[in-house]
Amino acid sequence: MGEIYFPSKNLAIDESMVLFRGRLIFRQYLKGKKHPYGIKLYILTDEYGVIMKTIVYTGASDTLVGGANHSEKVVLNLLSDYFKKGYSVYMDNFYNSVNLAQKLLSLKTYCTGTLRINRKNNPKEVLLRKLKRGESIAKFNSSGIGVMKWRDRRDVLMISSQYGSDMTIVTNRRGETVSKPEVVVKYNKYMGGIDHQDQMLAYYSCEHKTIRWYKKLGVHVFQQMLYNSYTLHNIFSTKKSFYDYRLEIITKLLNIDEEDTIRGSVPKNQVHVLQQCSRKNDGRKRKILRRRCRQCWVSKKIRKDTSYFCPDCPEQYGFCLNDCFKEYHNY
Repeated sequence: MGEIYFPSKNLAIDESMVLFRGRLIFRQYLKGKKHPYGIKLYILTDEYGVIMKTIVYTGASDTLVGGANHSEKVVLNLLSDYFKKGYSVYMDNFYNSVNLAQKLLSLKTYCTGTLRINRKNNPKEVLLRKLKRGESIAKFNSSGIGVMKWRDRRDVLMISSQYGSDMTIVTNRRGETVSKPEVVVKYNKYMGGIDHQDQMLAYYSCEHKTIRWYKKLGVHVFQQMLYNSYTLHNIFSTKKSFYDYRLEIITKLLNIDEEDTIRGSVPKNQVHVLQQCSRKNDGRKRKILRRRCRQCWVSKKIRKDTSYFCPDCPEQYGFCLNDCFKEYHNY
């Protein structure tokens, strides 16, 4: 991606999980994720959700980012190609600290995000101040790095080397105008790229249960590549849904005509004949196996099972004993 795309100014770092519950020495548990057990990925994206770099975390023995100062090593490694260029990076409280913000600022990179209350060098006057709802307090060091606490439904602790303590008026989901710190508004705006990517990939999951972990990880990387190309297509060309984009990619890769995706193409000198599905012996009686009618599912969006199929089709689709078989084969 670094060779074909120049990312926007605002970057985000977050973690993602590839579902895997089998035996694996570096399998991780991540609370709050849809798939809490699996292979942990650290991902760098820009504000549009384009994935620029990924690190596969292999545990505490990881020579790249494992050991002491783990979260700091992750950030410095992901941003290694973007230092001294004026980028802004947004992170959650797993990564942020005053020391890391100081390091990034020395490399001409701004950082913004939430902050854990037990991090080193947090200003005590900010942590100990009791606030009412809507109030805020901030303290800045000599380098311009500010730690801010704002009281909403609960205390929200933020850190930023780019924004001050200014408040801004925004409209919430209920249509009400409320006052929020600028640092909170910017964080909410630019931090959702990785979660949105996880959501979009979950709609069309290709990671089956029986796949070995390295194959599952490889398939996931291909899915990330597909999502990147979809995002870039929507940025630089006409927008379309992820579903339509995937279908278009599949038909181009398989070299299928658009009409063939709707109905089958049968040569004139070849006639297909329906055949009944085989029987399965379950110990008590021999059951006839059933298949989903392909034409009902694709054309009518109806799930209907049938005991007949076409053995002459390469895919051996199931068809109802009515016009579905004739419609598909264009008889």
